[in-house]
Amino acid sequence: MDYYSLSTIFIILGAFVGVFATRIEPVIIFGVAFLIFLLSGLLPINKAFLGFSNPGVITLAALFIVSAGIKETGAFMPIINGLLKPKKTLAVNQSRLLTPTAILSGFLNNTPIVASLIPVVVSWCKKHNISPSKLLLPLSYAAILGGTCTIIGTSTNLVVSGLISQYYPEQSIGFFEISIVGLPITLIGILYLVFFSRFILSERDVADKPLYKSRDYTFELIVEGDSSLVGKTIEEAQLRGLKGAFLIQLVRSGLYFGNVEPNTVMQANDRLVFSGTTDAMAELTAIKGLRHSDKQIYKLEDKSDTFLAEVLVTRHNPMVGKTVREAGFRHYYSAVIIAVIRQGQRIDKKTGDIVLKAGDLLLLHADNSFIQEQRYSRDFLLIEGVEKVRASHLNKAKYAWASLLLVVVLATFGIVDMVIASLMGALLTIVSGCCNITQAGKSIDFRVLSLIVIAFGFGEAIKLNGVSDQMIAAIDALNISHGLGLLVVVYLVTLVLTELVTNNAAAVISFSFVSGISEQFGLNIMPFAIVIMIAASASFMTPLGYQTNLMVYGAGNYRFSDYLKLGLPLSIMVMLVTLFIVPNIWPLA
Repeated sequence: MDYYSLSTIFIILGAFVGVFATRIEPVIIFGVAFLIFLLSGLLPINKAFLGFSNPGVITLAALFIVSAGIKETGAFMPIINGLLKPKKTLAVNQSRLLTPTAILSGFLNNTPIVASLIPVVVSWCKKHNISPSKLLLPLSYAAILGGTCTIIGTSTNLVVSGLISQYYPEQSIGFFEISIVGLPITLIGILYLVFFSRFILSERDVADKPLYKSRDYTFELIVEGDSSLVGKTIEEAQLRGLKGAFLIQLVRSGLYFGNVEPNTVMQANDRLVFSGTTDAMAELTAIKGLRHSDKQIYKLEDKSDTFLAEVLVTRHNPMVGKTVREAGFRHYYSAVIIAVIRQGQRIDKKTGDIVLKAGDLLLLHADNSFIQEQRYSRDFLLIEGVEKVRASHLNKAKYAWASLLLVVVLATFGIVDMVIASLMGALLTIVSGCCNITQAGKSIDFRVLSLIVIAFGFGEAIKLNGVSDQMIAAIDALNISHGLGLLVVVYLVTLVLTELVTNNAAAVISFSFVSGISEQFGLNIMPFAIVIMIAASASFMTPLGYQTNLMVYGAGNYRFSDYLKLGLPLSIMVMLVTLFIVPNIWPLA
């Protein structure tokens, strides 16, 4: 193995280890590796940025905007609300939820679909005393499966399709071509979820313990008339910057004051509203002149200028791995953490000392601007408090559907190229007012696009530096069959890479290896491309392998073991069905 091949493999493995072993954003780690390739000369400038011009990347960016139009208008909410019925059995409600979700995911990015449906499902479950754990994880799996049914169903499909058009211009993947595999695995997957998930998934008691009851997480102290605190500011009384409690409101003569400033002067009978632990309450009541209120009159959820938001911490949040205090959460987001729920249990310790983790469910006290600022943020998934923002756009839902239909019709019948069809759909979404320019720009996940472009660069480095040749030698040495055996290896390797890094990076890197190997052995690239599409999306065994899995993690109060118990059989079924169908439809040679 020469210097160039060895160096390329070392850099890529280093990036994988960095993503797997650290909390640093994958796009940053891969970006550093990409820069090393450029600086070392292992990747020429003229080959490094081919991803920017790839049709799959451009199509994906446009489809983010189309998806934003559907999300903003709440276009599919009436459908879901009409399908869930409290008097029906769990299996019936699951099938009524999972089937349309899978269908929608075939034409829209499944991340915003699941993000939009979680609040609807959680609210419905709370209302009818049903555990969301019975619906949310199957919902995520159905969205993943549905994305395998069309070329635009997932970003991975678009990326692989773009790679085919770039390196094999004489071949192409039709809009519904992948449905030959996608539809069977989706049907089998939904049947499995409907008939078996009820026995596999434990019922989490969240419906009868509403997270949004603020009185469970707040306490009130009254400034006594003869207290030495009267006339002092909040800062002088050392009531700001407390380790275990936050001062979130001041009630004076029936008036409510939020965002209490440090220089606010206290008066007799002021009612101070804190959020925090019982330990913090004991420390505060020990202060002479403060007494605990016998009757709690304050309800955060009743205020119009502020509200309670349930948010899920995503793996992209920069505060993951830091304590609330050292991260400066309150200052950074202008919101107060009232409670942190992890794996269904409130963390009973001082809020400032809690180390935030991906999947944590936070109860926040924030003002109304929080939703506008964070609804497109990759830091959080908003669980509660979103619906009222969407209400004003409901009358434009028909235009959102028209934008999506335009893309599907134009692309399916080959009237225009996929890129042009998606751009036309994005333009109609904006012109019709389904979302404005600002919302459209925020809806584009530039992290995903950047990672794809970087992964394209990795692929070029693999090809240019002879790494594929080393893989070919390894296959010969292991005596792996150049037909079905190689197809199985590609599926398993892609599946593992997806769990370790990201689905798009796994797809690009797997394709880069496979394209050289298939040419060397005279094999057809198409069956390998289809297998990579399915394997890169079929991430069911951990909450971290796919974004939608992480989204439902906190909202459904799941455990890691839930994903393995429900996802492992599903993964095996999807693999077996895929490896049976693919070589019989797309010949290997």
